[in-house]
Amino acid sequence: MSFTRHMKGLSKDALVYGTGFALNSLTGLITAPIATRIFLPEDYGVIMLTQTVMGFLSVIVALNLSSGVFRQYFEYDDPVVRKRVLSTAFWFLVLNGLLYSGLVWLCAPRIETLLLMHDSGAHDGDKRYGFTAYFRILALGVFFSVLDVYLRSLLRMNRRPWAFTAISTGVAVLNVVLFIVLVYFLRLGIEGALWCGVVASIVACAAGLVANAGSFGLRFSRHDLGQFFAYCLPQFPSGVLGWLIVQSSPFLLNYYSSLAQQGQFAIGVRVASVILLFTTAFRLAWDPFALSIMKQDDARMIYARTYSLFCAGLGLAGALLAVYAKPLLIIIAPPPYHPAYALVFVLVAAYLVQEGNNILGIGIAISKRTKFISYAQLIAFVAYGCAALALVPRLGAWGAVIALLGAMYAQALAYNHFARRLYPIPFRFAAASGFMAGIFLLAGSGVWMVRTMGFLEASAVALLYTPLLAGFAYRFGLTQGERKKVLGWLPWKTASP
Repeated sequence: MSFTRHMKGLSKDALVYGTGFALNSLTGLITAPIATRIFLPEDYGVIMLTQTVMGFLSVIVALNLSSGVFRQYFEYDDPVVRKRVLSTAFWFLVLNGLLYSGLVWLCAPRIETLLLMHDSGAHDGDKRYGFTAYFRILALGVFFSVLDVYLRSLLRMNRRPWAFTAISTGVAVLNVVLFIVLVYFLRLGIEGALWCGVVASIVACAAGLVANAGSFGLRFSRHDLGQFFAYCLPQFPSGVLGWLIVQSSPFLLNYYSSLAQQGQFAIGVRVASVILLFTTAFRLAWDPFALSIMKQDDARMIYARTYSLFCAGLGLAGALLAVYAKPLLIIIAPPPYHPAYALVFVLVAAYLVQEGNNILGIGIAISKRTKFISYAQLIAFVAYGCAALALVPRLGAWGAVIALLGAMYAQALAYNHFARRLYPIPFRFAAASGFMAGIFLLAGSGVWMVRTMGFLEASAVALLYTPLLAGFAYRFGLTQGERKKVLGWLPWKTASP
């Protein structure tokens, strides 16, 4: 099969996945105008901090098992064996999830103490926050959230993007409805916002069980579980370290700064996460696709060209988001949140490097030498820790986003180094890195230009930068052959440069 046909199939799946994920992720932007007018920046920071803690616990509960299931599933062609593989993972996650949810419920007061809350972080003046109650609400959701993630991953393994999208769309609509009812009409505050996610996870889990009926049964294989652990446990530290790199900023801001700074960071993350609509859609299609072709002769070439196109296409999308961030924030949030627009520029760059690393690391996954994923994450974690401890106390949210970008690039260097030794793929890593740096420096000049501008002026600058960024991506992000292919995909005829 030609590279173009592979890309068309991958793009089709990514588009379907992207539709569902986009609707699910856009709930944050849809509800932001309500949330930012009901909640203070400090309240927003509390919600993010609480959800971050529970996100970490979900990482522990899941044990990165899905990566082992993915790799083991594609080792077999026998549907009976595949069903046994999926059943084993499901029942393990059920038992593990129940155990951890119970422990979180019981230990909620202790978790609050361990957060090291201080006067500028745990409460705002006379307003105190009930973190123990918040953790107990989310403890109910940990179990269903982990199962939901696993059940949707089964749909990806079986290349069922429409079923995945249907569930994601339903969850998105439910989240918005619940938020409007619980937060806006019933005025349940932070607790209402947290209950939205819990109820949505329960409904998504039920829908996933229906959609996957017949994919697994009652069988449980200790052999298969051992194979999962042999693959996923060496890289489990990478999951924990990766979470700490991406999600520990709220803790550092709580300790070294204030909830107001954390609120700025939270809304910046919310806007920057728009790029994840594209990158996550790609990754949802990429993971099963990449493993399904690993035995083909042209697999390495496909991996390398996909990485180049990913950097060019998503680099352009991220740079455009950066220059449109200020007008977008002026629309969805009141003035106290507007300074967060500048953080979006760095956050988007970090997210894109991180997602590109998933392609760079495919050789490690194929080789099954997954301990090298943990080594790469350790390098990134050390880079992040040194930068964050040096910058966050001085720069607040700015220090957090700069440290994150540095960590992601350190991870990219490590992935590229290890993967080339284990399973050589001819990635154009240096060229792609130079392109990403160039397009974000160009976008950064636009971000700096609008710092004192209002909505109309900032929108005009963003419109001016749109063709500049597109031209840069076309000229420097693609090879001559790729530029010819892009021109061939256009609905009108044009001459090649």
